[in-house]
Amino acid sequence: SICFATIGSRIIGAAALSMGEYLLSSQGRVATIGGIYIQSINRKNLLAGKSALGLFVMLRRAANEAGCVAIMAHATLGIERFSQNSFFQKCGFRHTGGNWIKLL
Repeated sequence: SICFATIGSRIIGAAALSMGEYLLSSQGRVATIGGIYIQSINRKNLLAGKSALGLFVMLRRAANEAGCVAIMAHATLGIERFSQNSFFQKCGFRHTGGNWIKLL
């Protein structure tokens, strides 16, 4: 699944999700976030957080509709660790080493 965040007709962000069997789950399918991207010009304002959260909501909906039992996000590059921790915790994820996971 690929989702887009827009302002009017202009795309300012995107997110990707893959779904399938995964060795960490014996209870069902796990969705993996391939990335959540917001244009750099929009990252310093409130719109960035709202856009990222909106993208996450769309990814979660897609994972639920596909029958996934969890969503996983691997540690990302280029983002301050504190911001990353804060975002995933607000979305209900728990930290599992270098990864984040949320049971659905």
